[in-house]
Amino acid sequence: MFNGVGNIFATMNELGIKRGEVVLLVRKTGRYMRRSPTEEGSRFLTGPFESVFRAIANETKSLSGLLRTESVICFSKIIIGFSTAIDHYNPQPSKETFQEFASFMKGAFQSFRVDDCKDRVVVVSRPDRAIINEREIVFKVSELLSSFGLNYCLNVTAFEKIEVHFQINMMTTTRLLFGVDGTGLMNSAFMAWPCGVLVHLRAYGTSLLHPLKGSNFRRLALLGAGFYLMWENRHFNSTILNKSKLSPAVIDILQRGDASPREISRLSGHERHVAVLCQHTYVSAPEILSVLERALQTIINCRQGLYTANANMIRIEADFPTVGN
Repeated sequence: MFNGVGNIFATMNELGIKRGEVVLLVRKTGRYMRRSPTEEGSRFLTGPFESVFRAIANETKSLSGLLRTESVICFSKIIIGFSTAIDHYNPQPSKETFQEFASFMKGAFQSFRVDDCKDRVVVVSRPDRAIINEREIVFKVSELLSSFGLNYCLNVTAFEKIEVHFQINMMTTTRLLFGVDGTGLMNSAFMAWPCGVLVHLRAYGTSLLHPLKGSNFRRLALLGAGFYLMWENRHFNSTILNKSKLSPAVIDILQRGDASPREISRLSGHERHVAVLCQHTYVSAPEILSVLERALQTIINCRQGLYTANANMIRIEADFPTVGN
């Protein structure tokens, strides 16, 4: 989303290119390598992003197909590369372009309707980075909503299993989104603004090995949902490591729960990155409920006009430090 469609959108904005007056030259790798050149270009106008690409471009062509032809190809203008103005790894994304892109995406899929729910809580479910006690946490969230007197829908969602238009429409009525570190949290960009809260769950050892991991989700949340809270697992006995994907040095550090700067400097960036992704987490119910209570109270206060996301997002975040120490 933000490493493809968003980049194209920002590039067109910066260069003053009108939507619908562009041809996209597509070159995919990986699992699309075996597709024919015709399929490679056409899939963007028939796949899950069909509505988006039809709004941006009037045609897509296969770049690899064009490169194989012996004919002379003429362009009045060709753009190679993309703007990173709203790339989710950009440390200072453009607020204006970001919010315009979010509005554009919502508009592209506004004809799709998920249900009649006006406000919802979404729990991101991932098989590869699972919340071990997910059922318990979902039940506790349901009880918490009742205690607040909130008639919110509660959805447990694996985003990779639902179409993009359902994802975005679900997010437009989402007040609270929470889940483990992963691209599903990027959907906070399309949440009910400004009174939405993203709760980011980080794996054991993240502060030690990869302290900036997920800072991109914070930036997106503050631009999109309005508020951001973070919880980190501080208990080694509450994690299940996928040891087949971790180096012995990383496993040793995680088991000890400590490491000198020198030890960490010896690890590659890839080792540190994988260390905080290849885990399943048992989430402490008392700890996460404390965070979620604060999140719901933030939503209530915001909707009552006691404060706004634009004026107070940094202050509110400072009031709610990381829980789990």
